[in-house]
Formats: sequence, C-alpha cells, structure tokens
Amino acid sequence: MWLTLVKIEPALPGKARERPHPVAELRGTHEAHGEDYRALCDIAEGRAEVEEGTAEWMSVYPALARATGNGCAAVEASDPGGGAAFVLTADEVARVATGLADEGWTGFLEIARFYVAAAAEGRAVVGEVN
Repeated sequence: MWLTLVKIEPALPGKARERPHPVAELRGTHEAHGEDYRALCDIAEGRAEVEEGTAEWMSVYPALARATGNGCAAVEASDPGGGAAFVLTADEVARVATGLADEGWTGFLEIARFYVAAAAEGRAVVGEVN
C-alpha cells in the first residue's frame, strides 16, 4: 500500500472533494510526497508498543493517524476500485504539523517534514492510500 500526499492551495480542498481522482489529477502540477503506508504503520505500531504497551498506534499517535487520512474528510467521488482519497484544509494541516512535532515524528519521518513544510507554506493537503 502506498500513501501519496499532495500540497495544494488553500482554496482547492472544496474543489478537490468534487474530483473523482484528485490525487492523480493534482500530483503532476503540485508538490507531492509518497511513502510506503505499511512500513509507516509498522514503525508507528512498534513505537507504540515500546512506549505505551499497545499496538493501537492510531490512538497513541492521533496526529500521525490524521496525517495518513484517518479521521479526515473523505473525497466522495473517489474511485471505488482505488484507495480512499482525503482532504485536509490549511488549518487542519497546521494542526497536524504541530501534533506530529508534539508526538516526536519530525526528527525522522519524511511525512512529518512534508506536513511541517506544508503548514509553513499555508497549504492544504489531499492524500490517498492505495
């Protein structure tokens, strides 16, 4: 499974929600980030087990969970055969970036650096796991 994130202008989240394949459409014209979703989950699960004694990493690291699309606004028109696309507004991106820093991810995960940069640029993010 692959996680793809794309930085978009703050005005685009509403429009992205109306597109059937927003990640594919925007990836070629906007800065994108890709990451192995399963590897990311394994890292988070291992860290949660060591630090908190549970493999339920999404509850231990809610900012990372949100950064990967969990609890985000889904794109209704997303392709049923592909992954579910999600959108985060610029305000949500800023909160995720702060949360990732608070959870200690910015030092070693590329996804955290992507969100910190997106927040500093005032960007929204559209993403997909497929």
